[in-house]
Amino acid sequence: MRALAIAASSLLLLGCGDRAAESGEVDVALNFVAADKCPSITSVVAAPMQTSVGGTIGVSATASDPDRGDAVSFSWSPAAHFANPRSAVTSYSCTVAGRQTLTLTIADSHRPTPCTAQATLEVDCVSGKGAGP
Repeated sequence: MRALAIAASSLLLLGCGDRAAESGEVDVALNFVAADKCPSITSVVAAPMQTSVGGTIGVSATASDPDRGDAVSFSWSPAAHFANPRSAVTSYSCTVAGRQTLTLTIADSHRPTPCTAQATLEVDCVSGKGAGP
């Protein structure tokens, strides 16, 4: 675990109005969390780059995180058009004609706040027979 807990004890003089200072003890607990090094996308591929409406385009990505023990998760969007939007390797279904923007977001498992990175791909969904399967 990367968290470091430190407990410290200190003497604190308290004063209230004209009365003499009174002493008391305060316990302070600090929690230091190591800095997060963000993950990076090492590759992202879509093939074919064009297919017909009703066809699919395979997508895949790889990523790494320099922090030991941080897992990397994948998220493709628009999620409704991916066979498995949480997988590094999946397929996109063309449902309407036109240029479509596919977005990959990766996140590490760093706590309390994960770090993310993002990449986009543009693919073409064409009416009728396209260049893909």
